[in-house]
Amino acid sequence: NFKEDPEAVYHSMDKQAPATAFALTVSLGVHSFLEGVGIGAQTTAANLGVVVIAVLAHKGLALFAMTSALVKGQAHPRVCAGLVVLVALCTPVGIMMGDMAEGSFGAAGQGAVLAAASGTFLFVAIPELLMPTFADGK
Repeated sequence: NFKEDPEAVYHSMDKQAPATAFALTVSLGVHSFLEGVGIGAQTTAANLGVVVIAVLAHKGLALFAMTSALVKGQAHPRVCAGLVVLVALCTPVGIMMGDMAEGSFGAAGQGAVLAAASGTFLFVAIPELLMPTFADGK
């Protein structure tokens, strides 16, 4: 009972930490892949530069959050390092896939690829940035 034992909240969270770390790793892997697809689908140097800067600006923080969740879930340091490398490699794979999609499918393919990549940016940004702002009621 959390009312009788406030520390019980932290103990129940620790039991969920491995599942949370796994879910975060999978979601960041998919997100990183789609970021790469968005980079690979760019057709102008100006657009490419903006997207690369945006991805690099938050990649370190995202991987730090993932590593923190893995450590909290008591993952072995080698497992943490391996998963960070795996998620980091999802972006270059996505870049290759985005470049191939842009070249193979023309304008319609590029639009679909950019829409999917943009959707993941919004999916991450809205819950993480906007929702806490509105939760305060200000």
